[in-house]
Amino acid sequence: MGNADEDDGLFPYDLVLDPQVRYFLYVGEARYDSLNQFMREALERRTGQRMDYVRIIPDVSGCSLHRNTIVLNPRAKRRFAKTGVMSRCPIPPREFAAAVSASETILGLIRSLVRRQGEVYVHVAESVPELTLCRLPGVQFIGPDGETAAMWNNRLFQSRMLRDLVPVLDHRQCRADEEIAQVVAGLLPVWGDGVGVLTEGFREADATFVVTDPRDAAARLGGGGEAFLFRHVPAVHAPTVLGITAGEDDVFIAAVADRRKEANGGWGASYPSVLPAHVLRELREHTRTAGQVLGGSGYRGVFGCDFIVDREGTVHFVEVNARKHGAALEMCCTLESALPAGAPTLADLELGAVFEGRLPENARELARALEGLFWRTCTIRADRTLRIDAAPAAHADVRALFRRILSRGADHGMIILEHPASDCQVERGGVLGRVVAVATDPAYLPEDLELGRTLLRACAQEPREDI
Repeated sequence: MGNADEDDGLFPYDLVLDPQVRYFLYVGEARYDSLNQFMREALERRTGQRMDYVRIIPDVSGCSLHRNTIVLNPRAKRRFAKTGVMSRCPIPPREFAAAVSASETILGLIRSLVRRQGEVYVHVAESVPELTLCRLPGVQFIGPDGETAAMWNNRLFQSRMLRDLVPVLDHRQCRADEEIAQVVAGLLPVWGDGVGVLTEGFREADATFVVTDPRDAAARLGGGGEAFLFRHVPAVHAPTVLGITAGEDDVFIAAVADRRKEANGGWGASYPSVLPAHVLRELREHTRTAGQVLGGSGYRGVFGCDFIVDREGTVHFVEVNARKHGAALEMCCTLESALPAGAPTLADLELGAVFEGRLPENARELARALEGLFWRTCTIRADRTLRIDAAPAAHADVRALFRRILSRGADHGMIILEHPASDCQVERGGVLGRVVAVATDPAYLPEDLELGRTLLRACAQEPREDI
């Protein structure tokens, strides 16, 4: 058992490493942990050796935490020391990466693994400049360069790079202070459906807001910094595309799904997309173009592109996600299910892009949606501060669920991911869990999603008064 006092923000951990196994590290949020199943197998194929991994995550409550998991979250640790409450405390990726890179415990673990194995792979969900582990001797970093990824996660930069190549929304940048009211007032007569506002440092779709009155923008901001303004287009559909780039001439398009705005303001996804074939072709080509530009800038690895389709059927490019996005796991399972035996998985493709600068020759894109496979996801958030009474009992292996549905071992099923552990407190707006429903017929999906919502809500209670 590791000493939680060795590093600021480190919680107790239990490392038991098999001397017959090579280990890689995963650094990132627990919600992407299931992707490590694919990465472990891809590394075994690459090295010819048995592989396993150590998780380094910021999720204090975890998602069914296993042995060989290190939780590092200075914000949550300080709160626990002050209140005695184990609480989900989201931490920005760059702050988490800086804490990981400064941790003597983690640095010592890496040095130990390098001495034993000769090298250690570090797999990330998102590359950021603050994650400096890649500079250590013997470390092989699975992901794009952090500086390049951070550059591409800036909406203004990506819009300028792609505006002549894909249908980027009209946009402006201004100060997020009293200037914004004047700028919005000038834009509203031209952008009649409203002005979308994204403040500096934010990037998630649910962090934006739309204004139709200049006073609203000034009232909601006014704190300085930069604001990214874009023309709001009412969306009938909001597709998302996952891809991998190994260079400007080597881009792989994995799958297309539809994003869905939930009643609680969160986002989910569904597959297959309901859009017609000609729109899907356009989405894939725009994503390929974006991937070529990313690749030409030195970016190597997984990326996503979000779009909207308006009521006239016109496609509008929204943004590049220079990282693994929220539906990456389900898209990995879809790709694995649809392609022939021996075809490279998304993890194989990522390793080829990062280490060889090219995709495997036998890479095959999914030409059409897989018949008899439908899935939907939704994220459930707390509408007030809640305490988790018990973790929901549900199947936890997404990959196994996909296989069971496709083998007709069941017509439908659902699992719950990202749920907090017992006695963890979740603040208003925090994630109670994510439900993934998979079926042979889409008619099953709404009922399974509602079952997941019910199970999650049943596990949440009012906070204890004695805390």
